[in-house]
Amino acid sequence: REKGTCKAKPNKYTYSILVDALVKGGMLQEAENVFNNIVKEYKDDESRPKPNKIQATQIMNGWSKSGEGADLGVKTDVLLTTLERLYDTYQDSSMRPSVVSYCAAINAWAKSKAFGKARKARETLDRMIDAYKDGNEDARPNVSAFTAVLNACAFTQGDTVEKMEALQIATKTYKELYASDYGDPNQFTFATFLRVCSNIIPPGPQRVSSMDSVLKQAARQGKVDDLVLKILQSSLSAEELQTILPCKTSGKKKITTNDIPDDWSSSLEASVRSTKKSNSRGRSRSSKR
Repeated sequence: REKGTCKAKPNKYTYSILVDALVKGGMLQEAENVFNNIVKEYKDDESRPKPNKIQATQIMNGWSKSGEGADLGVKTDVLLTTLERLYDTYQDSSMRPSVVSYCAAINAWAKSKAFGKARKARETLDRMIDAYKDGNEDARPNVSAFTAVLNACAFTQGDTVEKMEALQIATKTYKELYASDYGDPNQFTFATFLRVCSNIIPPGPQRVSSMDSVLKQAARQGKVDDLVLKILQSSLSAEELQTILPCKTSGKKKITTNDIPDDWSSSLEASVRSTKKSNSRGRSRSSKR
């Protein structure tokens, strides 16, 4: 195009393929530069290819998975804000952030090493909720979004004040999901909130009580999996575990779903249940020998 070949003019497919290739190649800053250039060119001339949420969300997902330091959240927040402003300006649905866009931004904050990341993750969830209430059906919050906020809280760094704020945010988010119609907590939600309790609440009666409460909620919904049990076992002493689990815990190196009542894991996916049954049958055959 620069040499005057008009037929070689880039179009929306050209840019989308380029962004996709750069993201897959780990060249995230280059992909972001391309997207920013698309935005600038479209603002200058609306006959140029439109920037869209798919391009931006690809880059946001790339940043959230890159693990590149404290500014992960900032980078995705800038992209999310760009999409929100583009939609406000042009009212084009292809520019409007989706649930995937917001989840990518929350996940980036969760994986960031920045201070205040729990608060930033929660603020992004609130933006998502507001967008949905304002008519953006594609931004309807889901369980993954709430769980990602809990994950940001669980791995908060900083002093006691910051960690206590993270605990408050996690508790509010967990309760809000329970009271909402955005979906039921799943085993990952329960496991992540247990991780919050383990990482923030000091050892002692309060930690035991909090983790017991989460375990009972998970058990009532049939969503206690091996990860839930692993976190409990690594966070509590054998004596403490014995007060909240119906199985013998002393001397056990690993407690699994085979050690708990069947109804505690009755709502897990079929693959998880079949593994449990298979392990059970294996033990039964071994005992017969």
